[in-house]
Amino acid sequence: MSIGRTATRFAPRRFPLVVLAVLAVASLGLSACTAEFIAQHDEATVQAVTGLLRKVDSFLIKLERALESPATADEARYEKHVAFYDEIRVDLNLIRVRAKALPRNERTVRQIDELEAALKNFEDLHKQGLNRQVVVTARGIINQAIEAILKAEFAKRRG
Repeated sequence: MSIGRTATRFAPRRFPLVVLAVLAVASLGLSACTAEFIAQHDEATVQAVTGLLRKVDSFLIKLERALESPATADEARYEKHVAFYDEIRVDLNLIRVRAKALPRNERTVRQIDELEAALKNFEDLHKQGLNRQVVVTARGIINQAIEAILKAEFAKRRG
């Protein structure tokens, strides 16, 4: 009977030590794993979006300039810029496919979709005929959409 009493007398003292040891090992194991809920920064996306910004901004500035004078307004007609819109669609598709291929990158894909919608809306307005103020307003909206993508990518870099 003394063996039973000895076992119960020492068991409560060992239990907290065993629990602490197990918790310590588990916490070391968990600290080595990092949970990622968003995609990692992708410099290729930043470069592609920045290139798209340069292309679109240059186009919109040319349209603004053409619409300043009735003598040059004909240069802003949609029919003269169909190739530009096709090129932008290709660029956006490239950016989207790359973004979709990266794990946990749904937010960036949604932002690219919003940018595409803004560009599509502008193209539809362009088909109907533009004035300078429409171009200026659209430029601000498109720039905001691009800026949102870039800000999100830069935030990923910071972690």
